[in-house]
Amino acid sequence: MPGGAVIAEAVPDPYTGYSFVLKPGAYVVDIRHQGIDRSQELPKTVSIHKGETMRLDIFIDTRIR
Repeated sequence: MPGGAVIAEAVPDPYTGYSFVLKPGAYVVDIRHQGIDRSQELPKTVSIHKGETMRLDIFIDTRIR
């Protein structure tokens, strides 16, 4: 993200998923734009509020069929 910093990275797992604990604020969620992985849903700005849990499901198309 231009002008921003990477706060956390995860390797998506179709069986267990992933989770992060973040301080309240606004974050941009994106994937690395390398290789064949694509997502029409990203980048996406999300807001984290104190005391709330947020769920964000992302479809990543690897174009492998």
